[in-house]
Amino acid sequence: MHALSLHNNRLLATCPVARPATMRRAVVASAQKLGKGNLVDVLAANSELGITKKQAQNTLDTLLDTIVDTVADGGEVAIPGFGSFKSKQTAARNGRNPSTGEPLAIPASTKPTFVAGKSFKDAVKTGPASQAPPKAKAAKKTADKAAE
Repeated sequence: MHALSLHNNRLLATCPVARPATMRRAVVASAQKLGKGNLVDVLAANSELGITKKQAQNTLDTLLDTIVDTVADGGEVAIPGFGSFKSKQTAARNGRNPSTGEPLAIPASTKPTFVAGKSFKDAVKTGPASQAPPKAKAAKKTADKAAE
């Protein structure tokens, strides 16, 4: 199962059972937008977890509440390979009302931020494995054309 641990004021999540990307994509391949209810359904449908829909709902609620509470308290939640949630201070600044053009003061604030991890960025960049162009064949065709 998944484990959460606190290390140097950072919440770390680990998953000892890694599933191939093709298995993960098969579960949600037809969905263009996943909401909280869809995520609960995916968790409940995962036979490896063996949990009910109610348990999946509680698990997701606990995870999201933990992330929100940790970031709200000034901490950071780091999930290796996925990304990091943290808060960021923004300074007070002057701006303009886009409708009227009047200057206005924008107060300093604290905003939540998410920084995607390398694995997440790479997965989004390449897309599903079935859509990724074969690199070896493309390089060979380019070399063959250059030789002609």
